[in-house]
Amino acid sequence: DIKDDIIKNLGKLTLLEAGAGYGKTEMIKSFSARTLLILPFTSTIKAKVEADENTADWLYFYGAKRPTLNDLMGNNSIAMTIDKFSNLNLFELNNANFKYIVIDESHLLFTSSYREVMSPCIQRLANCKAKVIMM
Repeated sequence: DIKDDIIKNLGKLTLLEAGAGYGKTEMIKSFSARTLLILPFTSTIKAKVEADENTADWLYFYGAKRPTLNDLMGNNSIAMTIDKFSNLNLFELNNANFKYIVIDESHLLFTSSYREVMSPCIQRLANCKAKVIMM
């Protein structure tokens, strides 16, 4: 199983590169460990997490929804938009005990529309305890 090989070879920061439609996000959603999945668009969260019965136990945050400390300290995997992630502080992030933090469409962090959140996102990713996967 390629998922097992990928997990076994993850470093602190891993770039997972594959074309659209190869199942990267579906593979991430199947991780058994607590995962924070950061997605660029609300519509992607609605389609890939909120509407998927395989992620029925996941929490998701976009728009006006912000995770509480109880949400972060719980056991559920979480999906959120990039702006929500940029508002988390490092203490919250490290104490949430995510095994993996995954950024889908990570190249978008470096576009002008994400300029405001780029710096806080990179700072949190560089200093968190979790393994970071950029896709």
